[in-house]
Parts: sequence; C-alpha cells; structure tokens
Amino acid sequence: MARMRVRRTTQRDGTGGPLARDDGAAALEFALVLPLLLVLVFGIMQYGLFFSEESRAEYGLGQATEAAELGEVSPTALEDRVLADSGADWVLAIGVCFRDTDVSGDGVGVYSRRDALEVSLQWQPTSLQLPLVPFLGSGPRTERTVGTVRAMATSAPPACET
Repeated sequence: MARMRVRRTTQRDGTGGPLARDDGAAALEFALVLPLLLVLVFGIMQYGLFFSEESRAEYGLGQATEAAELGEVSPTALEDRVLADSGADWVLAIGVCFRDTDVSGDGVGVYSRRDALEVSLQWQPTSLQLPLVPFLGSGPRTERTVGTVRAMATSAPPACET
C-alpha cells in the first residue's frame, strides 16, 4: 500500500500559525489591489461632483428660464438669479434670445407674447485633477432650454441666430 504524503498546515512549533512561506501574501495582495481601489474611489468622487454640478446647472437654468418667461431678460440679472438659486460659482455665461413666432412673413422679428425664449447657460465643471483618474468632462459645457414669453420685458432680448 502506498503511503500518502500529508501537507503540513501548521508550523512545527505547534502554534497553529501559517507556514513561513505564506508570510507576506496578504500584504502583497493588498499592494496589488490598493491602486485599483483608489482609482475607483477617486473616480466615484470626481464623477459624483460632476453630476452634482450638472444637476445644479439644470436647476439654475430652469430658474433662469422661468425668470425670462416672466420678463427678466437681462443676462446679468439672470446670472445673479442662477448663482443665488443653485449656489453655482462655476457659471461662465448666460444668454437669452427670442424666436419670433410671427408668421406674417415680413421678416421683421417682433418680440411679443407666445414667442419662444431660448436660455443658454455655459458652465465649467470642477476637476479634482486626481492622478490616474480620467475625466472626460473637463471642458466648458452648455445647457439650453426653451420657454414661452408670458410677461413682456421692458427691453426685448436679441433675436436668436438661426
């Protein structure tokens, strides 16, 4: 009958600890996994910040559109409103223009009720500039929305370029 070799799983001194050749395996595995874990955590932080800012930009754009519909068409006043409502300090520019819905065909743009207002908001996402974390949203972003004139402004916004 053949003898079977039994692999020893405890140290010779009887302490029950792992064999000497297993020492450091956990530290090596940790050292291999740690960079990937850090890239994942920092990536979650970067994109979480980006999506939070995007959500605040959309909210501020909605507030600016509502104000423009009610007659406030000054870009500086709308920018102040966006900053106050969304707490955004990364707004680069805000603009308002109107699309003439007059179908008279005379080619003269007349600002009136029921015209479509286009409000655009340009903003710069914050980059944490973390090493090894790719961030594709680093350039200026522009969001646009369209509303309808509900109250006439004291001065008409410019006509939108076609």
